[in-house]
Amino acid sequence: MENIPDEIFIEIISYLPDLSYRVISKKLSRLIYNEKKYMMYKNEIPEVFRSIHHLVIVNNTCDDSMIEKLHDLASLDLGLNSIISDDGIKRLHKLRSLKLGMNDIISDIGIEKLDKLTNLELAMNDIISDDGISGLYNLTNLHLGANKIISNHGIEKLHKLTNLVLGMNNIISDDGIKTLHNLTSLDLGSNRIISDHGIKLLHNLTNLNLGINRIISDMSIKTLHKLITLKLGWNEIISDCGIRGLHKLTDLELSHNKIISNTGIKHLTNLINLHLGMNTIISDDGINALHYLANLKLGWNGIISNDIKRKFNINN
Repeated sequence: MENIPDEIFIEIISYLPDLSYRVISKKLSRLIYNEKKYMMYKNEIPEVFRSIHHLVIVNNTCDDSMIEKLHDLASLDLGLNSIISDDGIKRLHKLRSLKLGMNDIISDIGIEKLDKLTNLELAMNDIISDDGISGLYNLTNLHLGANKIISNHGIEKLHKLTNLVLGMNNIISDDGIKTLHNLTSLDLGSNRIISDHGIKLLHNLTNLNLGINRIISDMSIKTLHKLITLKLGWNEIISDCGIRGLHKLTDLELSHNKIISNTGIKHLTNLINLHLGMNTIISDDGINALHYLANLKLGWNGIISNDIKRKFNINN
């Protein structure tokens, strides 16, 4: 087996007859195992499988007995998992990245001792709680989109976090994030809780999503001078005063903008990418001031002239 060339070593499975998954191994560039019923290994995991570092479970035919033996795993994707349990992952102490999107089985017991984790995805989580993640001090990336359980107590001491996703968050508040000073990327899309007081001291932010923002205002935005990417889709609060001093911005989304005008964007002379879908305010004068602008999106825009559209090869 070990002598089979990498390019044809693509359809071998272990002892699970219907296993279907994708891996990237330190020995083999990419392997795809697709429900081939080879029983040659019976109850033994061959050495080549033990060297797997990155594993994505594509369906639910892989169980704890397989996973728990892959001690070198550094990355594991269990999105939509409904079979693998705490017993399968709790001893995978080399894990650096774990994706549990829409998980309905694995609990705090499974992850609380995986202290080498740097990347954890818990989108639509309704099982894992503060107890499961509060001690994972090495986390740098945490995805809590549509989080239903984890609160301020779960994240407030995770000071190594640089990337935090709280889209559709209805639990975590200002107190949970205001001391996470290493954050460089923060997603607050459809946020209903976090306010200016939560983000105004996060001066290292370079990427901020405030899509469908109903709370955060100019007061905090204008202090975030390191911002490079800012998403303000459906913005009804932040105005020209909030953005005109953000001179490092290269990417700005203002789809469905009802407030920000030419006065606000003409100061953003480093803009490269600008999204003005459904814009009813910004006109040619604002666009012409942006000398580095390379990409302009104008979905259903009724103001920008045909001259500007031709300049940026826009057909609509």
